[in-house]
Amino acid sequence: MKRLYKELMTILVLLAISTTSSLGGGKLIIPVESPVIPIPIDINTYIGVGLITSGVVRVCECTITRVLKDTTYGASVRAGWNYNDFLALEARWVNAPLERDFSTTKHYGLFIKPQYKVIPKMNVYTVFGYGHSEIEGAGDKNYNTLIKNGFSYGGGVEYNLFGGWSAFVDYQNLFYGEGVFDLHTNILSVGLQYNF
Repeated sequence: MKRLYKELMTILVLLAISTTSSLGGGKLIIPVESPVIPIPIDINTYIGVGLITSGVVRVCECTITRVLKDTTYGASVRAGWNYNDFLALEARWVNAPLERDFSTTKHYGLFIKPQYKVIPKMNVYTVFGYGHSEIEGAGDKNYNTLIKNGFSYGGGVEYNLFGGWSAFVDYQNLFYGEGVFDLHTNILSVGLQYNF
């Protein structure tokens, strides 16, 4: 009987220990729901349009070396996203078919845009990235098109006017010593931009 009593007490003690340890000391814990606070998201995007001039220089190794120059005019569109005050991602499209002598310029690309506020209303910036450029009249023969997919770079200045509007002046290099005619092409654009 003593032995039965000992075994019964051991079972009861083990049962009591296992019950209290599974309930965390017997306390019932009710989870507290914390309120979800929305984080404001500032999209910080912009879009701009501009007028451009495209300068094309071509070296012709004909019977004598001749340097041919052409200036065309057109329009540009750019849209971007400011990651922060110092860095943006920008897409550009350019078409310069007006006042052509021997060339027209088309270009589009995606660029990284490091920028710095010189004064509260003015940014200076550089752009570099990957683009697709076509210069008609600059290929292997006089009227072929030279096409390049690759690196392009430039820089500019933006000045905040009022509201979300700003003005910009921008320079971009498309070709430098490309093709059989040692082609050089640069774009200068002036325009307005709206910052959302």
